[in-house]
Amino acid sequence: MRAAPVSWVCVAAAGPLHLFLALILPYLLATTANGEAAIVVGKLPDGSWVYQTSYNYSTRSEAASNALARCQQRAHSCYVHHQFNSSCFAVAFTDRGGMQFAYHTDLSQAKNEALRTCRSKLTGNCRIADSFCDTVSEAQLEQQRVQAAAERARLAREAALERERLAREAAERERLRNQPTIATVVEKIRSSDEQVKTTVLLVGLGLLIVTIIYLGTRGGSRPSVPAGATPAAGHDAHAARTQAEEPLTSTGHKTANLPSAVPVSVPPAKDTRAAALGQTPPPIKAVLFQMNGGKPLSASQQVRTIVTEVNTKILAPTRSHLAQIDAERAEAQKAFSQAEDLQRTQAAQFQRESAATRQALEARLQEQCKVDKSVHLPELAMTLNVPSRWQSEMEQAVNLSRLNVLWSYYVKAPRETQIASITNMLKWGGGIAGGSLLLGLMAQAPFFLWTGALGAGLLVIGWIRQESHRSDIEARLKNAKTATQEALNKIQAVVNEVQTHFSAQLMAITSELNAKTAQLGMREAVLARQYSEYAAATSTYIGKVRAEVGTPGESLGAAGWRNCSSPDGVLSFLRLGELIPPSADLDNRLKPSLRLDKVSVPLFLPFAPGKGLSIEGDGATKLTAVPAVQQLAIRLVAGVPPGKLRFTFIDPIGLGQNVAPLLALGDDIEELVGGRVWSEPTHIEQKLAELTQHMENVIQKYLRDEYPSLEDYNLHAGHVVEAYRVVVVCDFPTNFTEVSARRLASIAQNGPRCGVYPVVLINNEGKMPYGVEKSALLSYMACLRKNSVAFEVVDPLFKDWIAVLDGAAPAEVVKSVIELHRASAREGMQVSVPFVEVLERTGLLKLSWQGKDRALTSGGLEVPIGPTGARRHQNFVFGQGTAHHALVIGQTGSGKSNLLHVLISALALKYSPEELELYLIDFKQGVEFKLYADLRLPHARVIAIESEREFGLSVLRGLSAEMDRRGEEFRKIGVPNLADWRARTGQPMPRIVLLIDEFRVLFTAQDSISTDAVRLLDRLVSQGRAFGIHCILASQTLSGSFSLPNSITDQMAVRIVLQCTEADSRLALSDDNPEARLLSRPGEAIYNDQRGLIAGNQRFQAADMGNDEARATVVRTELSNRLAHWQGRRLRPLVFEGHLPARHIDCVDVMQRMEQTQWSDPAKVLDLWVGEPISVKPATTLRLSRQSGGNVLVVVRDEPLAVSLILSMVISIAAQLSPDDASFHVVDMSSVDGPGAESIRAFHTALPQPNEVVGRRGLSAKLQALHDELQRRIDEDQPNLGSIFLVLFGLHRMRDLREEEGGAYQEDASATLRRQLSAILREGPELGIHTLIWCDTVPAADRVDRRLFNECSKRVVGPMSEQESHRIIDDGAASRLVKPHRLIRFDEERPGDLEVFRPYAPPVLMKDGSLGEPDAAQPYCPPGQNWYAGLAQLLSRRQGAATAA
Repeated sequence: MRAAPVSWVCVAAAGPLHLFLALILPYLLATTANGEAAIVVGKLPDGSWVYQTSYNYSTRSEAASNALARCQQRAHSCYVHHQFNSSCFAVAFTDRGGMQFAYHTDLSQAKNEALRTCRSKLTGNCRIADSFCDTVSEAQLEQQRVQAAAERARLAREAALERERLAREAAERERLRNQPTIATVVEKIRSSDEQVKTTVLLVGLGLLIVTIIYLGTRGGSRPSVPAGATPAAGHDAHAARTQAEEPLTSTGHKTANLPSAVPVSVPPAKDTRAAALGQTPPPIKAVLFQMNGGKPLSASQQVRTIVTEVNTKILAPTRSHLAQIDAERAEAQKAFSQAEDLQRTQAAQFQRESAATRQALEARLQEQCKVDKSVHLPELAMTLNVPSRWQSEMEQAVNLSRLNVLWSYYVKAPRETQIASITNMLKWGGGIAGGSLLLGLMAQAPFFLWTGALGAGLLVIGWIRQESHRSDIEARLKNAKTATQEALNKIQAVVNEVQTHFSAQLMAITSELNAKTAQLGMREAVLARQYSEYAAATSTYIGKVRAEVGTPGESLGAAGWRNCSSPDGVLSFLRLGELIPPSADLDNRLKPSLRLDKVSVPLFLPFAPGKGLSIEGDGATKLTAVPAVQQLAIRLVAGVPPGKLRFTFIDPIGLGQNVAPLLALGDDIEELVGGRVWSEPTHIEQKLAELTQHMENVIQKYLRDEYPSLEDYNLHAGHVVEAYRVVVVCDFPTNFTEVSARRLASIAQNGPRCGVYPVVLINNEGKMPYGVEKSALLSYMACLRKNSVAFEVVDPLFKDWIAVLDGAAPAEVVKSVIELHRASAREGMQVSVPFVEVLERTGLLKLSWQGKDRALTSGGLEVPIGPTGARRHQNFVFGQGTAHHALVIGQTGSGKSNLLHVLISALALKYSPEELELYLIDFKQGVEFKLYADLRLPHARVIAIESEREFGLSVLRGLSAEMDRRGEEFRKIGVPNLADWRARTGQPMPRIVLLIDEFRVLFTAQDSISTDAVRLLDRLVSQGRAFGIHCILASQTLSGSFSLPNSITDQMAVRIVLQCTEADSRLALSDDNPEARLLSRPGEAIYNDQRGLIAGNQRFQAADMGNDEARATVVRTELSNRLAHWQGRRLRPLVFEGHLPARHIDCVDVMQRMEQTQWSDPAKVLDLWVGEPISVKPATTLRLSRQSGGNVLVVVRDEPLAVSLILSMVISIAAQLSPDDASFHVVDMSSVDGPGAESIRAFHTALPQPNEVVGRRGLSAKLQALHDELQRRIDEDQPNLGSIFLVLFGLHRMRDLREEEGGAYQEDASATLRRQLSAILREGPELGIHTLIWCDTVPAADRVDRRLFNECSKRVVGPMSEQESHRIIDDGAASRLVKPHRLIRFDEERPGDLEVFRPYAPPVLMKDGSLGEPDAAQPYCPPGQNWYAGLAQLLSRRQGAATAA
């Protein structure tokens, strides 16, 4: 391959880059394509760097060798900088000599990279100097050549321009250096003298030649200077030219008209002269009190308008006119006095002012001529202090610049050097002449005659130069003195002219003075008449303002305040007192018909929106300021709707005495006055910190950049209106720390926008905290300050106005206003946002449980729970991010229960039962969730009301099992969570929400229940999110829940906190987040989904569902439409009402057996369902089989409860055995007047099975009959006959079966009955004869038969002593039954299996003699009939069907 031309580029160490590049940048092009290239860099001897390129070589070594060889021809230290193939190259230079290389496959990219690297690493302007690609076509090479040529031409043009600029600068510098000066002239003279000396000594020319040399030297050393002029050099030459351009008059200065030294005539004052002639300003009615562009002004704006108008259109113009009159009068008198003294004072003034200059000039006239010594004279300067025009005249007359030039010419004349030169010349001349003469005489040689002549010539020249030197200096001195004398003459001429001018003014001013005095008197009379009109118009307008504002603008002693009513809105102003105009001086001088200082203006403080108030003074100021603050607070109470105002009182010295009349406001609701009056520094700091935090919340959560103030927010907030807060501070800065003082300043600055207004009494005798300036507080407040006389408003508008503050309010007014506010405060404090309104605004009502509008839970749960701000709503979110479980805390009355209802109802309305299941558990003493049980909410799987810990634990176990079941389903198809399972299968799987109210009950006791609950709950919150199981734990407080580990609460990312203590706020949110303590009303809450971090706080107002009735109406109304169209499954929830007995209708087993249409074959084991367990399990069952011990003993004291138990057993038997397989024999010993009287008889007579009910008189016969039947079955050995059930109701009342206590013992009768009963109990169960017994106590049963317990293996017991409990169930559990409707089931076959259960409710005797349940819930009965009658009818229909078959 052919090597390409090599390019040499030198990077110069200095010099213009454009010239350098234009001259030496070579033409770099390649002629072949696709080759190896190399860049070599070397250093030239002068320090410059060069680079060389070679490209289109077959190998890299060839390219590098060629480039290195060419580099080493001119440079040293050459090295290969870079080698490349099929690439592009670019180099960028700076104007300071730096360079940077870049390589890229694209040429433009290489250029850009080179420029970027150059600009980032080097300083100066960067340009691309060279670029090429080693893989280009011939056409591209030609294009590069053309571009390179164009670039060289452009650089050459720029270099030429740069050379021209540099040449101009060099020429200018040379011209400045060559300008002559006095020093250069003297130097030329000195050099000329040296040249003459050398010529005389070496050449030895004759006298003629020496004379010629001297003449030449003379011409160069003493230039002629005309008198009165100076050499043209530098600034001096300019001064000479200027003087020549301005020729002087014969007196030495230009003629001109001189102005007066002082005003010697009174200004005409056109406007006031016109007023004096009758042209008065427009009448006040046309210009005073204009409205704001036609818009009505507020009361405080009206006051400011009045003050502004009075200041600007009455006081200021009147004072201005009077001041102008006084000024003109004084000015005229002054002018006259000046004219009178002018003749005497002006001449002396100018003589005095010009004395220094004249003395300096006269001193120069005494200057003696010095020819052999240096002269040092200061520069002359003008010292006059006179008006500028005369200063100019004096300067023109004196012409100091010309004088200084002349004296400088004299001072700078050469003396010592010139004299020395002349002296040397005389010495040489004398020496040469004498020596030549002596040698000539001795040698008789003609040569010495010539040298003698030469010496004589030098002597002559020296004498001539000496005389010429003296004459030159004398001429210079003479010229300077002549000009100085002329200047002195001109100064005196100017002084004389000024004196003559002043004398001429005296006559003119005297004639004007008398006319001016009469004119000013007329103007003052016209002004007095106008002032009277202005005062009358002001009084009329103020009266209209007072009438417009009405009672709020009057003092509290006015009659209107005795019958005031609660306001509908917030008052926009607060009266403080009266303002007195500062017009006493005008009233005294003008003497109007109505004095303006008798027309007071009401002083109003703007409020809502407005500013805080400070009253500043010494200690004695409190006597006036405290009553003013008290009446201001009373006006606030009267001017703000009840419940929308909160006070914070700080009284460090008075300890509450200064605000004592207002404390009655908090008798019912302490929150209205902040609980108490605060005085200690720590309390002050804490209360101000709470107010500051409240402001932060209002600004960040409510106002933001949407609303300028709280008033605007409240206009759009609808139901959620924020209350106003007023902090009253007495004796500031007493007990204020630096922190609390800064907080108060922050409240003053930002509080009014948030509805927080400070009212501060400042004692100037107190010391401000370190680092805090009082101005930081006062600059943002309306300020009243006590001066030496009265109060004044610290506002430029009210300058000099006197503020007279209102005194204390009458006691009867204070009492009526406070009682009126207090009566409605509680109602006004409540904020109610209807739940239905929230549903409508969020569009939740438009959703459906099915169809295209249905909401799915695959992506999580999200429902609105209340408004936050004016237009936004707070959503409750589960299943997104870390929000999977929630903690809800709120003290009693905070609205926690309402919030839970909102949450449950919103979830149920939005999501269908196929998408959501609810497990609702309530541990507190209430019936909050009963509504959903009564409505049969299809989402609810479990509803527990006043739940037991055991029941809650069983629910947790059930959910843990459900989580295991779902986990197995997920593993089968290989998905990790609910959303993926639904996406994979396309089948619904509902999310589960477990809501436990007062959950801490689970953990209050350290027992196995608490341990198991912690374990299960921890598993649910840590793993449940993947399986769609979410937990909501609610409680009034977290105190006492010591068994609840942090591992559970830490998983609760969502925290909802309502009103609570600071301790609970820190426990529920985080240690540094006590914000919940500031919540001030029911329903107000903080929603935090960042595990309680303070950054996650979101305030909102929970929607209001009203009382129980309203809540039921809302839920029933909104659910009815959805339920009517719902086609999915409807499962009955498991309802646990811990405060009530169980209901028969909730016993699924009984209902299933009752709904059978045919009798089934007799079962070997009978299930007797007696109640509902305290857990999620089937009904509590007693299992009877035909074996020993198959009898039931019930030991409870409550007879109605015993009736319920016996009837429950009978119902269970009747539902399982046909009339052919069972019969009942009842001995009813119930109380005649008891609640269960006749209940057993009424029900048994309705059963289809054979039955007989007897009383005490039939006991003996019944036992005898059953004993005979038992004996028959034994004798006939027929164990499979139909079952017989003996019911002994009231064993303790069957006296025939017990031994008599004392007295005779009837062995034949009672013993026989006891033996018969004992046989029935012992032998009967194996032959199908079972006994159901009720006895009230254990001792009563023992009196019948101590072996009774052994024969009854199935027992139901109620509360009893621990001894009796151990006697009957081998455990003391019965002694621990403290809650009502709690019994224990015991089975001797399973001695450790004690089950606590709720028995079914006792029936009530209806008016028609039938039985019914007390809650009258009859879902399985014909309309109009009770549940028991319905069961009888069901059994009768089944019997009829069997008979027909």
